[in-house]
Amino acid sequence: MKHSLEMEGKAPSGPPAGKNGNGAPLAARVRAAGGLLFVALASFAVVEVVARPGENPGVTAVHLLGLGILSALMVPLYRKTSDTILQAATVAALLTCALVSVGVAALTADANSSSFVFVALAMGSAALLPWGPKPQAIFVAFLAVLFPLAVSMAEGGVSVFRLREYLGLLVILGVSVYIAGELERYRRQAEAELERRLAREQEIDRQRRFLRAVVDINPHLIFAKDRDGRFTLVNQAVAEMYGTTVHDLVGKTDADFNPNEDEIRFFRKIDLEVLDTGEERVIEEERITDAAGNVHWLKTIKRPLFSEDGRPEQVLGVAMDITEQRASRIRLQAEALIASTLSTAGEEIITALNSPELPQALCRVARWALGGHWAQLWTVDESTGRIRPSAQDQAPPEVWAALQVVEVDQAMVAEIWKQAEAREITIITREDAGRWIPPVLLGLAKSFSGAVVVPLWRGSELSGALIVGLQPDALSFVPVLKRIAGGLSQLASLTWESARLVEQVARASRLKSEFMATMSHELRTPLNVILGYSGLLLEDALGELSPEQREAVTRLRANALQLLDLVNATLDVTRLEAGRVHLDLRPVSIAEVVAQTVRETVEQVQPNGVHVWRVIPPTLPKVSTDPAKLKVIVKNLFANALKFTPSGWVLVDGVLDNGQLIIRVADTGVGISAHDRERIFEPFRQFSQPVDQRFGGVGLGLYIVRRLVDAFGGEITVDSEPGRGTLFTVRLPVDPPNRAASAA
Repeated sequence: MKHSLEMEGKAPSGPPAGKNGNGAPLAARVRAAGGLLFVALASFAVVEVVARPGENPGVTAVHLLGLGILSALMVPLYRKTSDTILQAATVAALLTCALVSVGVAALTADANSSSFVFVALAMGSAALLPWGPKPQAIFVAFLAVLFPLAVSMAEGGVSVFRLREYLGLLVILGVSVYIAGELERYRRQAEAELERRLAREQEIDRQRRFLRAVVDINPHLIFAKDRDGRFTLVNQAVAEMYGTTVHDLVGKTDADFNPNEDEIRFFRKIDLEVLDTGEERVIEEERITDAAGNVHWLKTIKRPLFSEDGRPEQVLGVAMDITEQRASRIRLQAEALIASTLSTAGEEIITALNSPELPQALCRVARWALGGHWAQLWTVDESTGRIRPSAQDQAPPEVWAALQVVEVDQAMVAEIWKQAEAREITIITREDAGRWIPPVLLGLAKSFSGAVVVPLWRGSELSGALIVGLQPDALSFVPVLKRIAGGLSQLASLTWESARLVEQVARASRLKSEFMATMSHELRTPLNVILGYSGLLLEDALGELSPEQREAVTRLRANALQLLDLVNATLDVTRLEAGRVHLDLRPVSIAEVVAQTVRETVEQVQPNGVHVWRVIPPTLPKVSTDPAKLKVIVKNLFANALKFTPSGWVLVDGVLDNGQLIIRVADTGVGISAHDRERIFEPFRQFSQPVDQRFGGVGLGLYIVRRLVDAFGGEITVDSEPGRGTLFTVRLPVDPPNRAASAA
């Protein structure tokens, strides 16, 4: 089907409606009929005078009288009158002609012409006057009455011949009524069809105008082109893009308004592809230059319009201006690129935080992040304040070897230094390299195409810079480079400073551990002496003691043992933090280890009012473990249970289950709150609940237990509620591997 794209049409045209709704005004048709009657009557009069001059003045008088009456009846036909008056005047005119015919027949004694006159009047009125069958029937009824009257007046009676003629006249008069009815029906059908056509044309015109308004109000570019590239349809958006009007664009091509030849060729290429293939094309991005020389980006859909024979005839296009969306997308892509690059760079830098290769890692990450072909790290010597090279990545070996003997004074790079102190990223191009770089350094650079200087900070002091050599095409992305370099400056500066702080903390930690180990060893010597002599005194090896002396020595020995436990715990913590944990594995009877540990702890602590239960079957097979460290685990958990159980009982049991040694220590003590359960394994952490003040401690027992359990490759859990006791469960593998480094 052929598409009609012209929407500039005018209002529909057609014959004006008459007063009674028919195609032509009733007055015009009545005038035509009256004129014919007048001419016919005048012609008869002239024929009568010519044929029989002076024979019958009465006939002439009748004709003249009829012409006069017709002339009088014609007056209303040329004025503004109603349809009723027009029809009445018409009937009067017809009757006048009929009466003239009757008068002529009476004067000439010949009624032959009357029948012809009546037939002509009947048929003419039926054909010319749009008044329907009823007025026509009334008129022919008058004619039917007038004819026998005319015959009687002319011939003195009605003969058989005249009767037959009269019957024929009646048939013709009846036919004229039928004709008038049919013509009226056809006229009404024609009027209805005309009204429908006018209504359709008005609706089409309304839709055309509406569509024109919709197309013009649409912000998208809507257009159609023929095979020659001429616009057959455009909307206001296209006209505004080209700085012209819709009327001036129709029939023109893009080349008449767009000076960019590349764009014209691209438009034409896509148009022809659509017409040749008959398929729709979607152009995600195409460029167009407007009348002001501004560049816009469009997303365009082009599809073919087919002619009646099915051939692609025109191209219909809808283009959406995506300039802002494209700019936003590019900005988002740049932001995503910057964020992704800095995220990856941050991960790489943080990974190398504790590595001695951190300077090289900074250079490597900077070169990757900025797309450079080499990178160098220059740092400030704290003693001299001069700048020297410290690390590099992908720098030419001969250049880097030459730079090792170079020290740069800050005054030699004053402009770069000033920019760096202002926390600005400096981009050095090939053209202005001499302005930024000292000649001695510029002479060492081979095929220098540009560089970016990334300042590094230590607190508020400038401590150095990363210099990355750029690829020749990288300078077209300066804003993105500066954003990445700015983020890299912050990441590298924080990491550089963190590495220095981590090193200081590690050194302080080493000094602390060494100090604690030394002091612990030094404290154990006098404690062992105190314990030895106190033991001799209690055994009466140096003489018998009085009850008061024995009580004092016993109290002295108990406190010395407690102090020795603290010293041993400190030593254990020092070893654990230093990573010096070695498992001395050998077959051990778990029942014996637990029994010995419980016995020694009870002797040392001497709990009052607390029942101790030990439920470990002596038939339990031996397992491969470190008995000394296992003893420390059991002792710390058991002593901890006794410490926080003022009354009730403490239970220690052990089983072997599925290749695991499970040791449980349960009590009916004060319990542990949910808040404290999260912190009890931290060093130097004690409970906040009130406990028996006979037992002190520094909060290292459970911390040591957790670290030793980790060294075994096991796990420890705690289940407790305040006021309802606590259950510690230790799961250790049977015959564990030596995990000497796992406790670090």
